Amino acid sequence: MSIPPTTISFLPADPARWRRFILLTAVILAGGSVLLAAGCARVTPEAQRRAQQHYQQGLELYRQGEAESAVWELEQATRQDPDLASAHDLLGQIYLLRGDIRGRWLATRRAQKAVALAPEDARYRFNLAVILRERRFGHSARREFERVLEIDSTYYRMMPTRNFAL
Repeated sequence: MSIPPTTISFLPADPARWRRFILLTAVILAGGSVLLAAGCARVTPEAQRRAQQHYQQGLELYRQGEAESAVWELEQATRQDPDLASAHDLLGQIYLLRGDIRGRWLATRRAQKAVALAPEDARYRFNLAVILRERRFGHSARREFERVLEIDSTYYRMMPTRNFAL
């Protein structure tokens, strides 16, 4: 089955145009890579300090029951320092409490980010496992619970979930 040429008219028809098209695409992609690498600059100590302040304020607001204000502070913390795993983890816990589909999806993303930043931290893996269990991703949740026990076999929060009731 062939596609009529009018259907994909944005693609060049002759070989010389194809070469230019491919070259232009490569240049655009290379430029994007340079911009991406420039955007990955190291976080300054001042930005880390501000991020830690936002995290502490967000944590305090969360403890006071002001979840929406806490989310704002924690989002600010992750903007200042994208590598602040504790902020991503707490955001995941707060998003899970929203109870809606989007909240559970955001919770999963934030928990996965925290685990990616600190893969050997049992707390973050445990929280990800709980979120996955809440979303009914039993196999993934079980794998994360088992990983928690590999990291720390005496992790105190694992005791109620020891049988992996998923």
